[in-house]
Amino acid sequence: MSSSPKPEISVTSVGGNSDLIGPIHRPSGEIHVIVGPMFAGKTTALLRRINSGANTGRYSLDAIGIDEAQFFEDLYNFCYKAVDQDGKTVIVAGLDGDYLRRSFGSVLDIIPLANTITKLTAQCELCGKRAFFTLRKTDET
Repeated sequence: MSSSPKPEISVTSVGGNSDLIGPIHRPSGEIHVIVGPMFAGKTTALLRRINSGANTGRYSLDAIGIDEAQFFEDLYNFCYKAVDQDGKTVIVAGLDGDYLRRSFGSVLDIIPLANTITKLTAQCELCGKRAFFTLRKTDET
């Protein structure tokens, strides 16, 4: 399979000296991020997107799905390379925070790279309302 050249745009600085900035390569792939608490349906949403893309012929072997992305080491660099250098579509699903609402893993680090971000909610087991974060129900680890 032959590789086509990446589209380039040229950026000129305010002073008119384009040597300071140079050409910028446009990413040829896409990153779609699905986040939310446990039991929000992130895996189901990931599989639905991959199956939908495969059925329409959009993704085939050019799509990469990453589930439980909070445990994926080097997520940022992997996604950046897959999209910018390899032209892949990457669909990432994972927790956006822990039960204390702190960042968990590196899922939030790829938000600036994302074409789309989907924030899902679960249903609270205690009150039945929408749950935006994971509740820790035990002190056991």
